Amino acid sequence: GSDLDAATKAKLDRGARIVELFKQQQYQPKSLPVMVISLYAMQKGYFDDVAVDRIKECQGKLEEYLDTRKAPLLEKLANEKALDNVEADIKSALDDFKASWK
Repeated sequence: GSDLDAATKAKLDRGARIVELFKQQQYQPKSLPVMVISLYAMQKGYFDDVAVDRIKECQGKLEEYLDTRKAPLLEKLANEKALDNVEADIKSALDDFKASWK
């Protein structure tokens, strides 16, 4: 066993989730807007309560949600040079998604 404090363990757990987030199926790359939102969600703690072995499932559902219900946000994000103009929309979309995903 290891004697890690809670903050260190949380950082390591988040790191493991990020590694899972970056794994992509061969010939099925994620779009840049989806990756930006996924990384934003990870950095802001939206996935902290998701088990590492369910990150890919959660990200897949998030991508499906964004594609079907938030397409204008993805388009806006693809055309923006900075997150500042879309950050509130990203937060709102992530809050809605997290409320529906179990």
